[in-house]
Amino acid sequence: MSNTNLSQLAADLMQDELQRENLPLEIFQELSNVISDWVNYDGQSNSEVDELTNCFRVLRNSCVNGARNQNEIMKLSIVSKTVQVLEKLSEQNTSTHHTVLLCGNQFLGNLIAGNLLNQQKLWKIIFPSYLKSILKVDSPKVLSAVVMTVYNCIGSTECFVDEIFQDESPTNIAISIIEKLPAVHDQDWVILCITEHFLKSEEFLPLIFNYGSISCKCSTLDVLSQYFETGDSIPPTHTATCLWNQFAKDCQDITAMQDHTNQTAMVTTKLLHTLCMATSSSAEARKSLSSCCAVEVVVDILRRVVMAGKLDKASVFAPAEKASPGAGAKEQCSPVAGFKRDLVRVIGNLCYRNPPLQNKVRELEGLPLILDSCNIDDNNPFIRQWAVFTIRNLCENNAENQAILSRLERHSVVENPIFQNSGLEVVESDDGHLSIKPST
Repeated sequence: MSNTNLSQLAADLMQDELQRENLPLEIFQELSNVISDWVNYDGQSNSEVDELTNCFRVLRNSCVNGARNQNEIMKLSIVSKTVQVLEKLSEQNTSTHHTVLLCGNQFLGNLIAGNLLNQQKLWKIIFPSYLKSILKVDSPKVLSAVVMTVYNCIGSTECFVDEIFQDESPTNIAISIIEKLPAVHDQDWVILCITEHFLKSEEFLPLIFNYGSISCKCSTLDVLSQYFETGDSIPPTHTATCLWNQFAKDCQDITAMQDHTNQTAMVTTKLLHTLCMATSSSAEARKSLSSCCAVEVVVDILRRVVMAGKLDKASVFAPAEKASPGAGAKEQCSPVAGFKRDLVRVIGNLCYRNPPLQNKVRELEGLPLILDSCNIDDNNPFIRQWAVFTIRNLCENNAENQAILSRLERHSVVENPIFQNSGLEVVESDDGHLSIKPST
């Protein structure tokens, strides 16, 4: 079949469902022969690449809403040959091959769409060698097609997710996929891989924190923050605990976080913000952290942060009022911007209607630290509002905390209208979300 005929057939198959259903099966064998010739063939003229591209287009379009064609193609060696050819082309990593790589991976994606058996068969062919190779290609659309295929394959059986995390190394497929998040054409596929599949594995987050780059860690935490904030589903119980353990480990020494160039500090700050989202949106997350000394550790970190700011006015933890930058100067965003605010917020979330933790904060002498946060601090936007939120949660039905804070007010914020007349109340929705709303 000529290249022109292949191109026309691909277009016809895309538009005509009846033609897809009645496509002669001999065509698949003919296409298989063309692709097989490429396995050991190094000649790559433009016309030959175009012919291969059109072969993939025909195969891709023949699989649209067609289990018959999907199953017939899977019976042939055409699938394994396609993967071999695509892997060879991907290793050359040249932009001239992006179109043929895109069409080939779209074919693989259509081959398994809605076809559980094909998803399982294809995974055994592409994992892990092919995926490690193709994920290095510098093409947003190719990457998007590949990640979509991964998402569909690992959704067919949980054991495929387990297979991914048997590889405890920086070249793990999950790390490679997340590293590509900023470059993928359709980022939703990466996000869905994380939230619907990767999170199920207890090995996922430790792998990211142990072997992922700064970019990989930040991307993961950004996705998780959004995931917790939307509250569309309940996260696995181990997720919050793992995040917390990593945060406690990272904060053993906060002095390193004061370096403006410390990118690890940015990860720790994002990690804390993710914990804010988790404990705000999930009653289960609050419950799991209530039993692992989280409040004790957060109060201790807050105390060290407050002391660092008071002892050194140049510290990134020192309260700041916004100053106008000089002419031509660029504002620098501290990697720990919002860190103190989110410490206060986590305490408030954990203590929501939790008398034992309310008492624990008092016993740890944490009440003055929260009250001290009722001040403007440009490094921690909205810290006053979150301090009020936390004070409200610490005092709810707790006479001892109310008495201590009443005494402290006379020395600190007795004139502070944001505390006296906050007009705020904490509301818990049916799904466990905490939010601040005007008092009624």
